[in-house]
Amino acid sequence: MYDESWQLSDDISSLATGSTDALIGNSLLDAFQWRPIPDAVCLDYGAGHGHFAKTLIERGCQHVYAFEPYGTKPNWLDKDWIRDADELPTHKFDWVFLIEVVEHMLDPVAELQRIRTLLAPGGQLVLTTPNAGGIRARLQQFEWREAQNPTHINLFSPSSLEICLRRAGFTETSRNFQPVRYLAKGLQAQILYLLQRIGMDGGLRYIARNS
Repeated sequence: MYDESWQLSDDISSLATGSTDALIGNSLLDAFQWRPIPDAVCLDYGAGHGHFAKTLIERGCQHVYAFEPYGTKPNWLDKDWIRDADELPTHKFDWVFLIEVVEHMLDPVAELQRIRTLLAPGGQLVLTTPNAGGIRARLQQFEWREAQNPTHINLFSPSSLEICLRRAGFTETSRNFQPVRYLAKGLQAQILYLLQRIGMDGGLRYIARNS
């Protein structure tokens, strides 16, 4: 599953353990209108270098765990950095964040099923992944940057991702179209804003509830 999908060369693995910087992380949370709930427990699943987990802490989440079998444990996240998936507690997390991770999984349905067991009743999964149905993917096809990334095992259209979520047992899912702020400026930023609003940009953003 997730662990197995990372059995690659050191050079390729360095591509895969990426990070979500603070600007994008905060903008992503704003797009989901996410606010910390007192005593809520959050998990950054596939945490890379831990930057998104740090953003959660800075946003006021008091109980943050990070799961990453290959990333380097940062000094500011000591006891809650988990490298072995079997150590993840079940039915515990109010929020699981799967940020640009599902595309790296050999068996995304099985991995999503495992994630659902980690969620508390009513807990929610926030998921982002490249959009294989976006305009750039359609125009560039196999030349699309995300298709060229050797660590990307599965790429999803909205319909294929929704099928995976349903097969994993998530019956309440919704796609988020609120724009995320990137570093683009001027006309490029305006075009990106429009593409996000109509769902033709390069990213998919979903939330799924463990009902």
